Amino acid sequence: MRTSGGERDADRNLVREALQRAPGPADPDVTRLVEAVPDLMAEARRRRSEAPAGLAAIVAARARRAIPKLVAATAAAVAIAAAVSLVERTPSSGASTSLESVILSGGEDRETSDILLEAVLAAEKNDG
Repeated sequence: MRTSGGERDADRNLVREALQRAPGPADPDVTRLVEAVPDLMAEARRRRSEAPAGLAAIVAARARRAIPKLVAATAAAVAIAAAVSLVERTPSSGASTSLESVILSGGEDRETSDILLEAVLAAEKNDG
């Protein structure tokens, strides 16, 4: 909460009076300042307790500035990933053996006695 207009005017008057007395030959009188210390400390405690709300506002403001940049970076990454996934790969020459074809065909025309090993080896030959 902000201070009311009357409190601000009183503070301004206090400062104005102090500044007017400063160049004068009179001895400084700090009694009013000493009397104001408890009020000043109470105000400091009140402002300190409001700090987390201020911190949340600061984080929200920074997030508001950062989110559009993150959205742009994410859109660029998605576009690049889509382009990479849509690029056609050159089809490999020769017969390709997939795990499904080995299982469905029963493993005919095998070089080894292990059906799964042959499927893996064929997949490596096609990718490499």
